[in-house]
Amino acid sequence: METRDFDEKESLSIISEMIESTRQNMQVGSGNLFLIYGYSLAGISLLVYVIQGLTNNYIWSLLWLVMFGVMFFTKAKKVGDDKPVVTYTDQAISGVWQITGILFILTFVVIFLLGNILSYNLFNMMLPLSLIYMGIGTSITGVILKEPLIKYIPVSGFVCGLYMLVIYVTTGQSESVWNLYFCIASVLTMIIPGHILNRKSKR
Repeated sequence: METRDFDEKESLSIISEMIESTRQNMQVGSGNLFLIYGYSLAGISLLVYVIQGLTNNYIWSLLWLVMFGVMFFTKAKKVGDDKPVVTYTDQAISGVWQITGILFILTFVVIFLLGNILSYNLFNMMLPLSLIYMGIGTSITGVILKEPLIKYIPVSGFVCGLYMLVIYVTTGQSESVWNLYFCIASVLTMIIPGHILNRKSKR
């Protein structure tokens, strides 16, 4: 088998083509997960905030379980679609979000189990921890794709999640308005980056 060494110019060209291919694969028509998850998260958080404000009943937080349905839908859709050419960059980004998804699920399971063992409601930690995971995942995606806006805009969601977590740890309390914070942070962390990717991929 014949091997060939690439010079610096050819290597940079190959890397650029891989990144561009990944951007194309993340268009809305190809299933932009940033927009699917972003709009789902923003919609649910806003709905929970409004309904809790009207009813003063925190049982409506169970609406967040709808996200497991969204995760199942996107997984099923991904399996059923014809896959485009998969580059190393695609695999790297997919790996980042697989780990992020595992963190979401593990956090939910651990909080559920510890809450039952300790007879204490720990689910208030899900919102801030989710924002932190989302911010890190999106920022890493921006690093891989060499997109400065996608790299830095999600930092706002990370900071918001950290603020909420500090308040919860120091006071032991959470507020319904956190759902509104989460909605705004979802726009900054997922929806805006998703539209940036679509706009660039359509050029």
